[in-house]
Amino acid sequence: MQAFRSRLEASLRNGQLAAAAIDTLAQEPPREHPLLTAWRDRSDWLEGRLVITPHNAFYSDHAAIEMRHNAAQTVKILLDEGRLRNQITA
Repeated sequence: MQAFRSRLEASLRNGQLAAAAIDTLAQEPPREHPLLTAWRDRSDWLEGRLVITPHNAFYSDHAAIEMRHNAAQTVKILLDEGRLRNQITA
């Protein structure tokens, strides 16, 4: 991961990448790294070009309601039709 962050930092610094978004880090909380420090400090060269969200970034009030609705709908289909709509078989 350290090598990836170093390549990502170099690509953002030299303009090869315009921007990047990272949803999950390999280690949370992450170890210190110049890229993460620049992001935390809102360094001018990186401002608005890097988005890092915590692993639970999916959460919102709307998402919580939708997850409950989908779970209830799955149970209803099972009771009404006897099938699981999202069954995973190995």
